[in-house]
Amino acid sequence: MFATLAHLFVPRHTNNHRPRIIHPEGLIVLTALVLVFHVATKQFLPLTPVGSVLGYASSITVGQVLDQINKERKNAGLQPLQLNGHLSQAAQAKATDMLNGQYWAHTSPTGKTPWVFIQNSGYQYSVAGENLARDFGDTPNMVAAWMASPTHQANILQKKYVETGIAVVDGKLGGVETTLVVQMFGTPSVLSGSIVGQGAQIGVHEILAQKPSAQQVLAETQTVIRIFSPTDITKSLLIGMALLLCLVLAYDIKVAQRKNLVRVVGKNSAHILLFATILVVLFTKYGGTLL
Repeated sequence: MFATLAHLFVPRHTNNHRPRIIHPEGLIVLTALVLVFHVATKQFLPLTPVGSVLGYASSITVGQVLDQINKERKNAGLQPLQLNGHLSQAAQAKATDMLNGQYWAHTSPTGKTPWVFIQNSGYQYSVAGENLARDFGDTPNMVAAWMASPTHQANILQKKYVETGIAVVDGKLGGVETTLVVQMFGTPSVLSGSIVGQGAQIGVHEILAQKPSAQQVLAETQTVIRIFSPTDITKSLLIGMALLLCLVLAYDIKVAQRKNLVRVVGKNSAHILLFATILVVLFTKYGGTLL
């Protein structure tokens, strides 16, 4: 057992004085193992008892989201947003559509934009926006993630918005139980100096002309589940593997210098720099993506 480990990780005569794990074939085997492991966790993990309850462990509520958002607006000297039933209906419809259609985006695979859900709710708007989040366990962390993103923060602190609608929906997305949070922002349309009533209609061309630009729309925050997520497990494995390879390479350099070994191989220092760069990317990249 010790001899096998030494052969893999320690420069010695059995591996031509270079740890077997950093030979090309060793790196190929490691890569293959990571790929197989990732596929296996995605295939089987969501079926485990632990995976089936992860999404429902969320403590997020509509009231908490509204309170947290309005605290951020108050700190910025803005008026609080009022909860609007039509916007909440639109948010609920968007969350349900994402679960039914198994997608995670502002625009559905069938081409439905956020504005479709808002219009279908009966809400007539002059400006509108949308925030999406998933897999967060509590409201403070979710709002903090939104505030950490310049585009998400722009929606939350948009002074033109006066109303909001929020939906918090549990369901299965991509085979994993999760919690989706949809927040719609809006301001009722103003015609001739007065706010249009809920029953009033506005021409489609006017709605399209007044639709928020891409810069005004907050893209969704996609964050993988923090506990036993297949993506997080694979990320942890990659971090551990990169750290191990850096240590092995550093030790190999030390042994080679002590024994004055001359080898026709790539520079270990360059390899360490490569794996260190990978580590930085893995550590700094957020658990999900911003679109």
